[in-house]
Amino acid sequence: MNMHGIKHAAIGMSLVMASAAAQAVEWTITDLGTLGGSSSQATAINNRGQVVGTSSLAGDISSHAFIYTNGGLYDLGTLGGASSSAAAINTQGQVVGTSGLNGTVESRGFIYSAGKLQSIGALISGVRSSSEARAINNRAQVVGIGSNLDVPQAPRERLYAVAYDRGALRPLNNDMLAATGINDRGQIIGYKQVFDGLPFRARAILLDNGKLTELGTLDAVPGRASIPAGINNAGEIVGTSSNLLTGFSQAFTYRNGKMANLGAQLGYATSEGKAINNFGDVVGAGTRPGKEGSQPFVYSKSGLTELNTLPAVLSAGWVLSEATGINDVGQIVGSGYKNGQQRAYLLTPSR
Repeated sequence: MNMHGIKHAAIGMSLVMASAAAQAVEWTITDLGTLGGSSSQATAINNRGQVVGTSSLAGDISSHAFIYTNGGLYDLGTLGGASSSAAAINTQGQVVGTSGLNGTVESRGFIYSAGKLQSIGALISGVRSSSEARAINNRAQVVGIGSNLDVPQAPRERLYAVAYDRGALRPLNNDMLAATGINDRGQIIGYKQVFDGLPFRARAILLDNGKLTELGTLDAVPGRASIPAGINNAGEIVGTSSNLLTGFSQAFTYRNGKMANLGAQLGYATSEGKAINNFGDVVGAGTRPGKEGSQPFVYSKSGLTELNTLPAVLSAGWVLSEATGINDVGQIVGSGYKNGQQRAYLLTPSR
C-alpha cells in the first residue's frame, strides 16, 4: 500500500474507532408530536432542553410555530396570517421566527417572550415589504432578513440584513444580504452577493464590531458559494460551501480565521453543516460515496456518530433525515420519519 493509501486507511480507522466510542454513550429519542397535523420539524434547542420548530395543524392546510417545553408541545400562534415558523430560541426561552400577516403576501419576523408574540416590524414604508427573524442571542438581540416585495427578484435590490434590539429594527452593513446567526458577543454571521459574471452567488461573512470579514469557500472554481448556519460564543462557525455548476457541497467549519472542509474530513461525498454548540460539537448531514440518502450526524471530540446507527433510533423504528440543532448538554434536534410520518425529534445523551 502506498503512503496515500496508508494515510486514508489510518483516517478511516480513526473515524471508526471514534464513532464506536461516541456510540458507547446511551441515547434516548423523544417524538415531539404535532399540533394536530401529520408532520412536524424541529429547528433549534436551548440549554434548558426547550425545542422550537414548526408543525402542521389539523387538516394539514397550515402550519404554526411551536415550543416544546416541560414535556408538552405548545402552539405559538401567528401575527394574523395562516402560518408561522420558529427559527431559534435562547436560554431565557425567547423564540424568534416568521409569521404571515392577514390578507397580504407580506410577512413579519417575530419574537415570542413572556407568552406574547410581537412583530419586529419592517424597515421600508410605502411598499410591500417583509422581515424574517433568523437568530437570537441571550441578550435578546435578534438578526434576520428584510425584503422589498415591490422590486425585481434580483437579491441585491430585494434583500437586506436587519437587527432588532430593544424594540427597534435597523439595517446592518450595506454589503450584507442576510444575517443568519448571532452569538452572545454580538458577532453576526450572514452572507453577501458576489458578482463574478454568473448568476447569484452567496458568500459567507462575519460582522464583528463593525468589521466585515469574508469567510471564503472550499473550492476555487467559478460558481462557488458559501452560507453560514451557526456561530458559537467562541466565534467558531459552521455552514455549507457549494457550487451549483459542479455539484460540490460540503460542510465547513471556520476557526481562527481558517475555513476547513469538515465533510471531506469525515469521508462524505456531499454534506451540510447546520449548527455548532459552545464546545465546538457540530451537527449536519452527509452522503457516502455509492450510498443513497443523506445521513444526519454529530461530530464532537468523541468522534463522528451517524444518528441512524444509534440503537435507540433503530429500536424505535425511526429513520432520521436531518439534524438542525445541538445544545451544550449534547441534546440534538431535527426531523425524521416514524411509521411513514415526518416528526420532530429530540435525542438526549446520558453518560
